[in-house]
Amino acid sequence: MKVATYLLPLAGLLSSVLSAPVRTRVKCHPSTTIASSTSALTTVTGYYHVDAPQTPPAPTTTSVPTTTPVSIASTTPEPVISTTPEPATSTTPAPITSTTPAPAVNVKYSKSSSQSDSGLNEQLMLELVNAERAKQGLSALVINPALSKMALDQCQHQKSIEKMTHDNPAGSMLSRAAKAGVKLSGVAENVFAGVKSEQEAVDGWMASPGHKANILGNYNAMGVARVGIYWTQNFGFVL
Repeated sequence: MKVATYLLPLAGLLSSVLSAPVRTRVKCHPSTTIASSTSALTTVTGYYHVDAPQTPPAPTTTSVPTTTPVSIASTTPEPVISTTPEPATSTTPAPITSTTPAPAVNVKYSKSSSQSDSGLNEQLMLELVNAERAKQGLSALVINPALSKMALDQCQHQKSIEKMTHDNPAGSMLSRAAKAGVKLSGVAENVFAGVKSEQEAVDGWMASPGHKANILGNYNAMGVARVGIYWTQNFGFVL
């Protein structure tokens, strides 16, 4: 009876130990509510034990923003249209008078008796132009009557519209030259308005890069005319 009395408590103790669930120690924040293996909620303070094995927590149903990439504007700057004006399509832009005239060219001349009624001295204009070309080691030009006729037509057109222009109802400079009876491989034109002398006209043209390039261009002939306040030079390489 005594042996049986001692064995019963021992058997009960062993049974209790063998049937106890395995426990894992996990640190948590104070006063945390957890779920046990029997789905009951248990609140513990400090450390708590969770029966093993554990069931993985169910995935949260919280909406997650899509990871689809958003198109981002390129950081490469768009081309900026330049504010510098494009070069004029005409090789003979309107003349620009310089506030500081170029030094006068010393040319000896005698007034021609064949001046037009507008007061143009064609020979003086030719000499002034050739003096500028000589400074650059360029060959002298000669007066071509067809180019002078072409220049006169342009002066008359400018006077009729009271405006300085390279445009002409007769067409392009090459077509106008052909109508004037001269065959050219190249042609250029300078116009001016308001100056009173050949020297002023040449000084003004030489102060303007585009007009200077025409005066010093690869040509062998020139024509010139004046009607009222309008002056025109035409240059060409006569074939």
